[in-house]
Amino acid sequence: MASWGLVNFLVSFLVLFALGTASSMNYSIVGPKMLRPGSAYQFVVTTYGEKNISFVLHAAIQRNSEPFIVEKSFQLTTGWFSSLSSELRYLGQIPNVVPDGRYSFFVKASEGANFSHSHVVTINRKVHSIFIQTDKVLYKPGQEVLFRVIAITPDLKPYKEKINITIYDTAQNKIKKLVDQQSDHGVITSSLKLSDITPLGDWKIHAETLLANTEKNFQVAEYVLPKYEVKVELPSYFFYNENNPPMQQDLPVSVVAKYTYGQPVKGTASVDIKLHQHYWWSSESFPRITKLIQLVDGKGDFSLNVAELKTLLPASWTWATLAYRTFSFETNVTETETGITLSASSTIETKTKRFDLEFLSNSPENYKPGLPYQGYLMLKNSDGSPTLLKDIRNSDGTFKSVHIKSTNSYPYNFYVNDTRPPETEISFSIPLTENGHIVFSLQTLLETDLINLEASYFDEISNSTITAYKSVNKFKTRDNGGIQLSLKNDENVVKPSSVLQFQVKSIEEIKEFQFQVLAKGLILANRRIDAGLAKKEHTFSVQVTPDLAIKLAPEARFVVSYVTSTGELIADSMAVTVADYFANKVSLSFNKNQTEPGDESVYLNVKTKQNSFVSLLAVDQSVLLLRAGNDITQDMVKDELSSYLEVSYHGGRHPIPFARRKRSIGCWWPIWLGGSDTSSVIDKAGLFVMTNLHVYKPEPRYWYPRYYMPGLAGPPMAFQSSMAVQMDSLDSAMNRVEFSEASSPTSSPSVSVRKKFPETWIWSEVISNSNGDYQLKVKVPDTITSWVASGFSVNQDVGLGLSESPAKITVIKPFFVSLNLPYSIIRGEEFALQVTVFNYYGQELEADVKLLASNHFKVIKCETKESQSVDVTKKIKVRNNDGKSVYFWVVATALGQIPIEVSAHAGLAADAMKATLLVKPEGQTQSYSTSQFIQLSSNETLDTEFQVTLPARDVLVPGSVVIEVTVIGDIIGTALNNIDDLLQMPYGCGEQNLLNLVPDVYLLKYLTESDQLTEEFSQKAKGFINAAELLHICTFPVAVHKSANRFYQILS
Repeated sequence: MASWGLVNFLVSFLVLFALGTASSMNYSIVGPKMLRPGSAYQFVVTTYGEKNISFVLHAAIQRNSEPFIVEKSFQLTTGWFSSLSSELRYLGQIPNVVPDGRYSFFVKASEGANFSHSHVVTINRKVHSIFIQTDKVLYKPGQEVLFRVIAITPDLKPYKEKINITIYDTAQNKIKKLVDQQSDHGVITSSLKLSDITPLGDWKIHAETLLANTEKNFQVAEYVLPKYEVKVELPSYFFYNENNPPMQQDLPVSVVAKYTYGQPVKGTASVDIKLHQHYWWSSESFPRITKLIQLVDGKGDFSLNVAELKTLLPASWTWATLAYRTFSFETNVTETETGITLSASSTIETKTKRFDLEFLSNSPENYKPGLPYQGYLMLKNSDGSPTLLKDIRNSDGTFKSVHIKSTNSYPYNFYVNDTRPPETEISFSIPLTENGHIVFSLQTLLETDLINLEASYFDEISNSTITAYKSVNKFKTRDNGGIQLSLKNDENVVKPSSVLQFQVKSIEEIKEFQFQVLAKGLILANRRIDAGLAKKEHTFSVQVTPDLAIKLAPEARFVVSYVTSTGELIADSMAVTVADYFANKVSLSFNKNQTEPGDESVYLNVKTKQNSFVSLLAVDQSVLLLRAGNDITQDMVKDELSSYLEVSYHGGRHPIPFARRKRSIGCWWPIWLGGSDTSSVIDKAGLFVMTNLHVYKPEPRYWYPRYYMPGLAGPPMAFQSSMAVQMDSLDSAMNRVEFSEASSPTSSPSVSVRKKFPETWIWSEVISNSNGDYQLKVKVPDTITSWVASGFSVNQDVGLGLSESPAKITVIKPFFVSLNLPYSIIRGEEFALQVTVFNYYGQELEADVKLLASNHFKVIKCETKESQSVDVTKKIKVRNNDGKSVYFWVVATALGQIPIEVSAHAGLAADAMKATLLVKPEGQTQSYSTSQFIQLSSNETLDTEFQVTLPARDVLVPGSVVIEVTVIGDIIGTALNNIDDLLQMPYGCGEQNLLNLVPDVYLLKYLTESDQLTEEFSQKAKGFINAAELLHICTFPVAVHKSANRFYQILS
C-alpha cells in the first residue's frame, strides 16, 4: 500500500494534472492568492506529457514595478505517458516588513517549454496573535492593575519573540513601557500601581511585536461594588397571534434579585414598561405602565395581556398594531433593610408568527446537472431558538412535515427557432427531525437551466403558513461534465481523532481525480487519487489527528477536481467546521462548593496537559456584575483565528468570504463554498489557476470587487492508493445556600475580625505536573460573596488551552454583619453609617451590634447631639433568613482611608469586620502649577527645586495639599493626537505642493527622533513625499534633497 506524505510549508501551490494531446505538454498551477510576511513561499509544479521534456521554470514575486522580493529558477522534467511529475519548490523567504502595494506572482518556462503567467497575490499580515488579560475592567484610584499579555502562533503555540507593552492614561500619556519582553511560554505578566490621584476615565494597554499589535481598555472610576444582582426575565419574543386571537397568550414577566452569595433579596420592585424609543421620527412621548411588586423569595412575577400592551401605543397611532413592536422594561429593586436600589432593563419584540422556515446557507447555490442536489431546511422559533418537541409533533407522536415543491425551468435559445419545454414540477413532504432540520435530495436533469424551490409549513396555533424560497442555478461547463463532493459522516464536523468519510460523484465515469485540503486560506495537502477503475462514484476517508485539527481550525476546506478527456478542468469544493480543536484542555474546580471566610483548607484544582504553564485568576462576582470583558475566552480565540482570513489589498483591509458559521441548533452541516462554474469554484475556495487546460468562465456582465484568501502552511498527510486516505499529524448555576437547624445559642463565641476584602483573590502562575494536575492552596478572603475563577494554559507541544466554564465557590456565614459604605464622604459632614446583620442560622436571633471607637471619626448621640469617640452598642432582633439594619450617626475627623470596625454578637453566633472608608477634604479644589524644561544627556541625572506659591495658611484646608509631579519625555506629544490626519498628499502648483509637503517631512523627522514612528505612518509619509517628487516641485526655487539618513530637507 503506497503512501504519500505532506510536507510542511507556509504557502504551497496545488497542481492539477492535465490530459494532453499526443504531441504537447499540459500543465496546471493552482495556488492560494496570498503571501505572508516572514514566511517561506513554496509552490508545487506538476506537468504531464507523453514524452520526457526538460525545461527551466523561473518564478518570482514582485511589488508594483520594483525589483523582485524573491525569485528562483528550477530545472524540471515531465513524466512519461500517464506519469505525473509533482514536486514542492521553495521560492524564498518573504521579508518580515512588507509595504503595501500590488504584488504579483510570476512564472515563466523556457529552454524546452514556452509559457508564462502572472497573478495578483494579496498580503495576509497575520502571522501571530496577541491577547491581553486584566484582572478587572474597573479600577479605583490607588488600586493595582494586574495584566498578562500572551502571544500565540496560528496553531495556538506560544510565540516567544520580543513584545513591547505600553500603558496610556486618559490623555494618551505613556505611563509605563516594557521593552523587549520575552518568555518561553509566550506569557508576559506585569502590573501597574495607580496613584491616589489617578485621572479618571479610559486607560489603555497596548502590546505589539514586529508584525502584530493589540489593545485593551480599562477604566479608572469611583464606584461601589453591588451586593446583589437584578434581572428582568422575559421570553425571547412575544407572539402576537393576530390570525387566531382565541389562542392568544399573555406576556409573562419576572423580576429576580439575588445576592452574590446566592441568597434571595427581600425587597420591592418598580417596573416601567413602554414602547422602545427607537422611533426617532416620533416626537410625542410614549405612554407607559408602572407595576409595583413585592419580591417573594427574591422573585416577583406578573403578566401583561394584549389590551394592556396596546395602551402603550401613542393615541395618534390609530393605524398601528402590536406587530413587530419593541417594548422596554426598566426595573428598580429596592432592598427592604438597606434601602439600596439597583436597576436592570430588558427589551422584547412582538412577532406575528411562531416559526421561521429557511433554507440553510449551506444549501448550494448551484446544482450539477445529472447529479443529486442536496438541500438543507430548518424550522426554528421566530427568535432563532430551537423548536420544542411539543410544537413539531403530532398527537400520535410522529413529527409534522414540511412540504417542498421543486420547479424545473429549461433554457430558451433566442438564436434558434425553437420552443422551450414547459416547466416541470415535483412536490413531496418530508417529516421534521427532533431538532427541526430537514435534509432533502433532488435528482437533477441534464436539460434544466434553473430549479425554483418552495418549502412550506402550516402552524395550527397561528393559523398561518410559513414559506421559504430558493432559486438554484445550473453549474456551467463547456463539456457538460460535473463532479460533486460530499461528507458522509453523521456529525458533519471535523473533530480531533476522527475519520472523515468522503464521497465523490461524477456525471461521467472517471478513474482518477485530485483532492486538496486547505485551511486558513492555504493548501495543507494535495494528492492525485487513482481508483484503478473508471466509475461514477468513489469513496475515501481522511484521518484527523489532534494536531491536524488545530491546523485546520476554525474551518477546513476541501477541493476535488478532475480533467475531462477533452481537456476541461472541473472542480467542486466544500467547507466543514472544525470543533473541539483546543488540544490543550483546561478544567478548574474548587474542592468545596461553599465555605466560610478565612478558610485555609481551600484548593483550586487544575487539570490540563502535563508540564503546562497555567495562569489563574479569581475575582469577586460583584466585580463581574459591574462590568465584564477582562478575560480571554475561547470565543475570542476562535474569532481571532477567523481573522487569518483577512488580507491587505492596495492599502486596505478586506474580510474574505468565510463559510464558518455558528452551530445550527444542535447540528453541524458542511457548507458548499459555491460557484457557478469551475473558475468561480476555485476563486471562492481562495485559489487561482494558471493552466493551458480549459477552465470555464462566463463572460463578465458586471464588475465586482475581488477578495483574496490568505492562509497558513501546514504539515504532512498520507494518502493510500487503495482509496483510503490517511491524514497524519501536520505538525453551574449557583446552588442556594442552606444551613442546618441550630439550638438556641447560650453563650457568645470568640470571633475573628474580617478585614481582607480584595476584589481580586487569585492571580497566580503555576506549572502542571507530569499528570497535568496542580493543586493551588489558597486562603479564602473575608468577603461574603461568590468567587469566580478562570484560567488558561500554555503548552510547548499542544499550545493554548482555556477553561470552558469558570469554577465558583460561595463564601458565607450563617450569621454575619455587613457595612454599607459609600465610595467617599467629606470630612466634618455627618452621615448615617448603616450596619446590616444577616441571619441564616435557622432561628430568630437577638444581637448586640457594636461600633468600636476610633480616633478617625466621632459618633453623634441623637439625644444630645454630642459627638464622642466611644464604643456604641445597639440591640436588634433578626428573623431567620432575613436581615436587619441599624444606623450610627458619625462625623469623620481625619482624611484618607479611615478604618471602621463593627461587630455583632448573638449568643453562639457572632461576626466582626473592619473596612475602610475614603474621607475627602472639605472646601473647593484649586490647582497651582509650575514647570521646567529639562534637557539631559544619556545616563545623566538632575536634582532641581520647584517654587510653588500657595495661598495663605489660614485659607488652606488643613491636610488637603497634594503635590503631583508629572514628567513628559515628549514635550508636544500630548497635543498631537491623531497626528496621521496631518499628513497631506501634495498636489497642484509648486506653492501648493510645498504647503502640503513641509508638514509631511517634519512630522516624519519628529516621530523618528522621538522614537514614535510606526511602519504604517512611515510608509504613508514617504509615499506622499515620493509623490511630491514625481510632481516636479523642484522646478521652483526650492530643492528637495534626500539625505544619506533618508530624511528630507527643505532648502531655499
